[in-house]
Amino acid sequence: MESQPSTSALRVAAPFTTRPCLFTATPLVERGAGRAHVNGAGGGAIRPVAASAHVTTEDEPKRKASMPRGRVHTHSLRQDRVLPHLMQVMELKQDTTETSFYLDAFPPTCPGAQITEPKSQKDPESLPMLTQLVLLRFLVVQPVSPIRVFMVLHSHMDVGSHMDESLRTYAANVYTSVVQELMLQKHRCFITVEQEYFWLWWDSIASDKQKRRVGCLLATRHLEFVIRGQVMHDKTVTHFDDQILQLTGGALFAEGHGFQYETFGTRPWFSWQVNLFGVSATTPTLFALAGFHAHIISQIDPDLKGAMQKDQGLQFVWRGSPSLAAEQEIFTHVLDQYSYCSEGFHDGSAVFPEPPLNGKFPDMTEPVNEDNIRYYISLLVANVKERTAWFWTSHLLWPCGCDNQFFNDLLQFSNMDILLDYISADKSRLGISVEYATLAEYFHALHDTNVTWHVREHQDFLPYSSGNPAWTGFYSSRSRLKGLARRASALLYAGESMFTCSVRPFPHQHPDLDWALKQLQQLRWAISEVQHHDAITGTETPKVRDMYVKNLRSGMQGVHELMASIVQDRTPAYSDSEAGGHIAVVYNPLAWMVTTLVTLTVGFSRVNITDEFGQAVAARVQKSKEKEPACDLHVLTTIPGLSYRHYGIRHAQGTQEDAKQLGASLARTSNFACKTETHAGPGGRHLITVENDCYTVFLDADTNMMHSIWRGEAQPLLTLRQRKERDGNHTYAIYSRLAHVPVGHRGDLVCHRIEQGNRVGPLELNREAILRTSTGLHNWQVLYSDSNGFQMQRRVFWEHATNSITRNYYPMVQSAFIKDSRNRVVLLSEQAHGVSSQGNGVEVMLHHRLWNNIDENVLLNLTLDDTSIVHPVLWLLLGPWPLTAGLRQRSELALQHRPVVLLRELNGGRLETAQNLPGPQQQEAMTLSPSLHLQILSIPGWNYSSNHREHLQNLQKGHGRRAKVDICQVLLRLHHLCEVGEDPVLSQPVSVNLEVVLQGLGSVAAVEERLLTGMWDVSMLRRWSWRTRDGPHSRGLGASASG
Repeated sequence: MESQPSTSALRVAAPFTTRPCLFTATPLVERGAGRAHVNGAGGGAIRPVAASAHVTTEDEPKRKASMPRGRVHTHSLRQDRVLPHLMQVMELKQDTTETSFYLDAFPPTCPGAQITEPKSQKDPESLPMLTQLVLLRFLVVQPVSPIRVFMVLHSHMDVGSHMDESLRTYAANVYTSVVQELMLQKHRCFITVEQEYFWLWWDSIASDKQKRRVGCLLATRHLEFVIRGQVMHDKTVTHFDDQILQLTGGALFAEGHGFQYETFGTRPWFSWQVNLFGVSATTPTLFALAGFHAHIISQIDPDLKGAMQKDQGLQFVWRGSPSLAAEQEIFTHVLDQYSYCSEGFHDGSAVFPEPPLNGKFPDMTEPVNEDNIRYYISLLVANVKERTAWFWTSHLLWPCGCDNQFFNDLLQFSNMDILLDYISADKSRLGISVEYATLAEYFHALHDTNVTWHVREHQDFLPYSSGNPAWTGFYSSRSRLKGLARRASALLYAGESMFTCSVRPFPHQHPDLDWALKQLQQLRWAISEVQHHDAITGTETPKVRDMYVKNLRSGMQGVHELMASIVQDRTPAYSDSEAGGHIAVVYNPLAWMVTTLVTLTVGFSRVNITDEFGQAVAARVQKSKEKEPACDLHVLTTIPGLSYRHYGIRHAQGTQEDAKQLGASLARTSNFACKTETHAGPGGRHLITVENDCYTVFLDADTNMMHSIWRGEAQPLLTLRQRKERDGNHTYAIYSRLAHVPVGHRGDLVCHRIEQGNRVGPLELNREAILRTSTGLHNWQVLYSDSNGFQMQRRVFWEHATNSITRNYYPMVQSAFIKDSRNRVVLLSEQAHGVSSQGNGVEVMLHHRLWNNIDENVLLNLTLDDTSIVHPVLWLLLGPWPLTAGLRQRSELALQHRPVVLLRELNGGRLETAQNLPGPQQQEAMTLSPSLHLQILSIPGWNYSSNHREHLQNLQKGHGRRAKVDICQVLLRLHHLCEVGEDPVLSQPVSVNLEVVLQGLGSVAAVEERLLTGMWDVSMLRRWSWRTRDGPHSRGLGASASG
């Protein structure tokens, strides 16, 4: 495609996120770039001007009727079509040449593979058992038309719950034996889900022959990869940034779709999330944006599932985003009450924690023989007919497997082979046919029925319950791990952008690119791993929890070292004439100017602090709340987007007044002893006032609690009543802070928030620490909490016969608010918590310590006897709707992505002044519109060609990986922060000039719009359209995201 001599422009509209784009930035070379234009929900597009390339491309998994497995197939489409707007740029390069793509990276036949036909039904060994079927005729009622059963074989291997050497041994046994058994009978199929165990097997155990067989089985569609994230991530307490990360993947490790595409040249088309503790409304949108055709879930409230079964409502088209609606809908299948386990056909599970001494697991399933085949056939037929009545069509998905199955797959395959043979021999009388299948085959057949499906809007499936107990405590379980995981994610976000800006446009200045990419990949791995539904939820064993903590801290240390090495060469020079101290480099990872308070811990109270220009900086010093006798130094700083500030911090000589002249002054602090509720007076008689230009906060000296908050000269807006149990030791503390912003600083965000740092724990056994905020707002127990930090969900309090309190708790990953007709009270959180509105107010569960007496949990030490001390951070915003609507989203980001401080010793030196040296080497500042967020800016580190045809050809030749990473490929994703109709101004589409935004990275050579995971050019994608009762709709091609 010829580029036009115009600027690159991007138009981003609500809802939220542009699709990942991969762009190639070419240093020191000026090139014209086409003009890109992106709209949002109103018909969004990224359209290259004058781009009319004729491309032939792969059209996803082809139907058996139209194309045999493994056959080459091409078709044509035009690239100048309307594209949606979740934009992740892969290589900014347009190709106008005619191309042909192989459907599979591997040939349809594999040399050396032993493929045999299934045993003939006239085999003499089989005939005696066939007579058993005569006895079954009276057991079954003949249907009008046969039921077609798609038997999907799988093994649910939880990466998150055990993750020790014995389970890896088990998982390796499953993959080794399944590959072998699939090669023996060509009608067998199997699906694999989570990536991590497969990668461990592939990387360290599988032989070259086994790897070739895997490629053969994928090409012939006997083996299918579904979802293929590094793990089966939780959908309630994870942030959608981290969900995307674990789906995406990189070059060095196993996370996500990257490994599958790099190794096999394919990507998954269907998702499988069958063991989660509830499902959020982010789920359908996320997988639609990833390009999936259909989605499978299972664990929802059993009463709701029962009602859906009765109404044949387990299958529907789900529109998870109210902003995107039909643009990013996805077909959803809810597994019935038997869930993902095959009733009566999984009689055992693997032995843990240690494998048997001989390396072989015992036979734990009874072989099918002449004595029991009648039982198994009747069981299977009855189960199939019971389940078929719950669905709209006669096509039945029948999962075969369960937790830790197919460790003895020879017996399990052999048993099922016999059953399928005999059912096939008498299917007209039994009324069913059964076949091994993949999810692709099942959904293809279902799609071909052309049934009209009902639509589910943006309601989620929360909370989950298993009978009366409501599974809501895990929203706050392992609070320390939840906080560490989110801080690691924030550090990775900062490290990715800092590294990208440091190597563009002068890559030769970085000391070791391979080492740098490895540090980022290690933290990507650790963050992706902890997103598992048995990890961040807190349902793992303490041993595995400790492994997660170790991996996260190790990855964070590596990225800290990377960032320190980057700023080392960008720090001003020193002279050795002054006393020792510290130099602090403060990096703003957000793409807009931030004014905020940065807190540093120093060992002295008399402080002289100067900036990179030698000017004194206003700061406050006070005794550290947690690290006595150290001091906390609070510095008010303003930093442009993706930029640094440098501060020299020295121990001042002389009096405090002398030190004050040089910038830092000693803050006046007041400490209040803890008071129990019984000793507290009625309150309100002795109030202490703290104020800034936005709020006046009244603290009650009688109860040591916050009494009320006024905004300006208005009446009190908020009253806090905190009720906590305590033992002999102090189990909680709250540190509230208001910032006063001097004239001349852009401090709207910092002025309008009340920051609360909490210290909670260790708790007494069977205690929960809850921060309850009572208000004068009449919210009628209606709460709004975020869905994975992506969009807000309305939560209405429902009375239940039992467990009303727990069943009205919901996850708050990032924010929640209550409101009345005029005002709104907003809570922002650094990590996931449980939140509820039990009255006219809101309460947040900060921490809990429980003892679960269930035998299995006691045996595995899953009692949640958590004795840790945690430090959750909450910010409060309050005021009229228009004000808080405009502040909430950016304040969420300001909390999550606070400036990163890199502190090191001066070694007896001091910062040189601006008169003696030029300013520090600085990246071009980046500033986006107030309604946009730079969701990711990174060098993904892929070692393969981004041109699909070229990559497949390289795989065919056996050299898919390049020798070196292409650092000219930069991954970019922009995120529109406001939902449609949320704000009259901020919800409007925004135009972005890419050349201006990315000018610090060199010239933009080309842009490719990619799927959410970045692995696939959207021009190659056609998502299925499912008929719905409200008529046909245009489907997004991996399109926009909402929040």
